[in-house]
Amino acid sequence: MNLRRRAMFIVRQRPLHGFTLVELLVVIAIIGILVGLLLPAIQAAREAARRSQCLNHLKQFGTAFHNYHNAHQHFPPGWREDYAANRADRGPNFAWGAILLPYLEQTSLFSQFDFDLQATNGSPGGEVDNLDLLGTPLELFRCPSDEGPATELIAGQSGFYPQIPNLAISNYVGSGSTCLLCFSGHLPDRNSNGQEAAVGCNEYSPSNNLPFPITKLFTRHNGVLYRNSDTEIRQITDGTSSTFMVGERVFGELREKATGRTFKSAAYWPALPGPSSHQLACFAGLYVASTRFKEQLKAPMLNGHVFGFSSRHPGGVQIVLCDGSARFIQDDMDELVVEFLLRKNDEQTIPAF
Repeated sequence: MNLRRRAMFIVRQRPLHGFTLVELLVVIAIIGILVGLLLPAIQAAREAARRSQCLNHLKQFGTAFHNYHNAHQHFPPGWREDYAANRADRGPNFAWGAILLPYLEQTSLFSQFDFDLQATNGSPGGEVDNLDLLGTPLELFRCPSDEGPATELIAGQSGFYPQIPNLAISNYVGSGSTCLLCFSGHLPDRNSNGQEAAVGCNEYSPSNNLPFPITKLFTRHNGVLYRNSDTEIRQITDGTSSTFMVGERVFGELREKATGRTFKSAAYWPALPGPSSHQLACFAGLYVASTRFKEQLKAPMLNGHVFGFSSRHPGGVQIVLCDGSARFIQDDMDELVVEFLLRKNDEQTIPAF
């Protein structure tokens, strides 16, 4: 056999190598396991990045609130609503988000609003007016972990308020009050003589043990943001580092822990669709948050009910405090501790949280 034929014979006799079906299945299984191990880590990293961005939004709010305070000697109101005798005509109903625009690098948008007119003044199309501007989406007011539409149609109801083609959605609400009448906008109110109406607030007395002594309870206007509020730092006697300013709010379905029922949770940044003191008290809950009112709301404030704080971040919500600092709050915090953190002057010393 010559050398050429011998070489061909050797080549032909060399065994052929390849994957068997079993080996292929094993490789696929290993790749699947590796992907299964990596995906949660990737998702956790993405959520950490989104949570960090959300926290940055809250820090910007904290800075804006303090810059507003430096200019006006008080924080902005939760929303503005006058004392017109005919409650249906009350306005202008602009909320803290619109009022803070110049301090959030949105001076151009701020200058387009006419704050002397109703927030819903105008008609769709044609010249740009308040009604058109209410649908302006702003990234700063959205938590990146909360996916959803940028705006929502708000349809008129029984003539109480006009149909709003687009109202820009937000994921952040102010810290309101533990007083039902203050939270809903029925207080503070004025009588025909211009004096504040003598209406009592709903008192709430804690029934379970707290890790600190109860010395005094305040209810009326005890949060930082509510109708026509003008809270000064000196009025936050509990300390700005122990009082809530703004927190997160889920947009979409929220399952209440106490009842198990599912409700729509929502917030918007520009303005109330109509005056809250005119049979529209629930509108206040779209801009400020509340704790429980006596026994009316038994669900916890954090990830518990639609008028509280809630988020898509696992295990809690993010809050900016009155000193401008922002942090993540575990949603298993004692509910009464949460209530005292909402109040600005209950004279309680809150343990480290």
